[in-house]
Amino acid sequence: AQTPDINKKPKEAGLFRPEPTLIRQFFLDESASIDEKSQGLGTVCGSHPGSSIVVAANATTFGYSTLKAAFDAINAGTRTGSIEISVCGNTVETASAVLFSSGTGSANYSDVTIRPVGSSRTIEGSISGGSVIKLEGADNVTIDGRIDNNDSSRGLIVRNTFNNNNIAAIWLSGVSAGNGATNNIIRNLELGCGTDPSASTFSSFGIFMGGGSIAIGASGVDNDNNSFIANRIIKVRYGIVTRGTAGNLSENTVISRNIIGPELFGSEQIGKVGIYAQFDVDSHILDNLVKNVGCLAPQSCTAADRFGIAIGGDDVWNSQTGNNQVALRYTVLRNQIQNVVDEKGGSAVGLRLGTTASGGVQTNNLVANNSISGVRSNGISAKHAVGIGISGGHSDLVVFNSVAMSGDVDPVSAASANSYANAIRINASSATVSSNLTLKNNSVYLDLSSNTANVTFYAITLPSAAYSFGSGGLDHNNYYLNPTNPQLRTGGFTSATGQAATVEFASLTNWRSAFAIPQDANSIQADPLHLDIAGNLHIAAGSPNVNAGTAIAGVVGDIDGQTRGKTPDIGADEVAAPTAAGVSVGGRVTAAGGLGILNASVRIEGGGLAEPRLARTNGFGYYSLEGLAAGQTYVITVSSK
Repeated sequence: AQTPDINKKPKEAGLFRPEPTLIRQFFLDESASIDEKSQGLGTVCGSHPGSSIVVAANATTFGYSTLKAAFDAINAGTRTGSIEISVCGNTVETASAVLFSSGTGSANYSDVTIRPVGSSRTIEGSISGGSVIKLEGADNVTIDGRIDNNDSSRGLIVRNTFNNNNIAAIWLSGVSAGNGATNNIIRNLELGCGTDPSASTFSSFGIFMGGGSIAIGASGVDNDNNSFIANRIIKVRYGIVTRGTAGNLSENTVISRNIIGPELFGSEQIGKVGIYAQFDVDSHILDNLVKNVGCLAPQSCTAADRFGIAIGGDDVWNSQTGNNQVALRYTVLRNQIQNVVDEKGGSAVGLRLGTTASGGVQTNNLVANNSISGVRSNGISAKHAVGIGISGGHSDLVVFNSVAMSGDVDPVSAASANSYANAIRINASSATVSSNLTLKNNSVYLDLSSNTANVTFYAITLPSAAYSFGSGGLDHNNYYLNPTNPQLRTGGFTSATGQAATVEFASLTNWRSAFAIPQDANSIQADPLHLDIAGNLHIAAGSPNVNAGTAIAGVVGDIDGQTRGKTPDIGADEVAAPTAAGVSVGGRVTAAGGLGILNASVRIEGGGLAEPRLARTNGFGYYSLEGLAAGQTYVITVSSK
C-alpha cells in the first residue's frame, strides 16, 4: 500500500499529515531510548547464525528459533533486566508467544523491546482461539517494526493464519485489577489474520486489548497507557479494538497514524469495524486512515452493521440505537474514513459517538477535523447509512468535520433500499443521554440516490423538534445537496423505526425554524468545492466554506495541522491564508538564440509594493525576486543593452 509522504506539503500528500509536535509529546522519551539501544544490533544476529530470534540481556546474547521460546525464557527468569529482542529471521509459531508481567512467577524484567534487524521479517502462526503475540499483563513492552528507525517503514509482519473465530495477531490482556497490560507500544507493524472477511463472519482482530478471551464482550482491567502507532492492518473483521470495563476504564490509550484496510475491497478488506473503542477515558484517536470496510453485494458475506470508527456502544446501529457505554474524554482528531459500505441491507456508519457517564458527569468528547467519504448502505427497515452518528454524550464537541456521501446505494447487484440515509444523525433525545451537544462548523456534501424513488436522503436528522442543544448549539454548518437530485432533503425528524423521516424539510430556510429553539442561523447551503469527493475532502480556495465558521475553543488547527484563522473555515480543511511576504518570482532572460543575458535589469512593481524593486540577472540569465505577497498582481519589466 502507498504510505502518505509526510515530508510533502499536506495538499500534495493527498491524505493526512500528523501533527509532529503532538506525536513528539507522547513519544520523545521512547524514541530516544530505542535509538540508544539500537547500536550494534546488526552484529547481534551474526553472533547466533541460524537463530531467528536473538535476546540480549545483561550484556549477553542468546539465540532461539521462535519468539515463544524467547518469551518462555523471560517468563522463567533466565533472561532478566532490560531486554532487547532482535528478529533476525522469519519464525513460524506453533503456539502463542505469551509474555507475563514482571513479578509473575520468576519473570523479572524492566522492559522488553522487539525489533526486526537487517530486512523485513515475519512472525506468524496458525493459532486457534488466541493470538500470535500475547501480552498477558505485561508492561513496558515495545514491538517496533521500524528498520533503522525509519518512521515510514513497517519491517515486521505479525500474522495469525488460522481460519476460524476469535483470533488476533496481537492481544493485550488484563489479567486482574493491578495486573493489566500497561505502558506498551505496538508500532510500524503489518498485521493480519487468515480469514477472508468478504466470505466469513468469523471474528478476527489486528490488535485486541481486553480481557481473558478474544471476543467483543471480553472486558479487560487496568490496560492503561498503551499506544498503537503507524501500523497497517488488513484481512480482519475488526482492525483495532480496545475494551475496558464500566468500573475500570482503560486510561490514556493512543491510536495514531494507523492505516486500517487495503487499497480495494476484496479478500483483505475489513469486515466490520476499523477502530472500535469502548470503556475508555482520555483516549486519543489521531491521524488514522480507515478504508474499505464492509460487504459488497456480489460477496458472500452476510448483512451486518459496519463502522469506520466506533466510539462507545455496541457494534450495531439502527435509527433508534442508544446502547451507550460509560466512557469519557475521547479525542478523535484528523482521521480519514473512506468507503464504509454494506450492500446486504445493514447499516453503514462512518463515525459513531455513543458514550455516557452516570450522575450527570460530562463526557467532554472532542470529535474534530475528521474527513468521511464513501459511506453507503442499501438499508432496509431501520437500517441506513450515516456519516456521523451520535447516540449519546454530555457536553461533547462535534466540530469541523467534513462528510461527503454520494453514489447509488443499491446498485444492480444489491437489493433495493427502502430506508433513508443521513450525513449526520442524532439518535438520543437530550432528556436522556445526549445533552449540551455542540454541532458546529461541519461540512456536508450529499448526492446519494436509489432506484427506489420514494427513498429520501437527509443532510441531518434528529429525533424531534423538541430536541434541545442546551448550552451547546447547531450552527455554522454547510448542508449542500445536489440541486438536480430529487431524493435529497436538508433535514428531518424521526423518532420511529420506519423507512423515512416522519417530518422533513427540503430547504435550509424551513429547517432553521423547525426547532422549539431555532438553530442553524448562520449555516449555509452551497457546494463546498472539495478537491475529490471520493476521498480528498480538502477544499478549493474559492469554497463557500472559507471564513464561514465560528471559532471553537481548543480547536486551533485543521486536518493537516494548519492553524485556523480568526474566522475559521467550515469543515476539516482550512485554506491557508496568503502570507505577507512568502512568495518569490523567478525566471530567465534570454536572447533570441536562447543564450542567457548577463546583468539585465528586472523591475517589479504593483501588488501593494511601496516602491518598485530591482534585480539583476546572473551569467546564465536567471533572476529571482523574493519576499512578495501572495494573491497580488505585479508588472515585471526587463531592460538590457
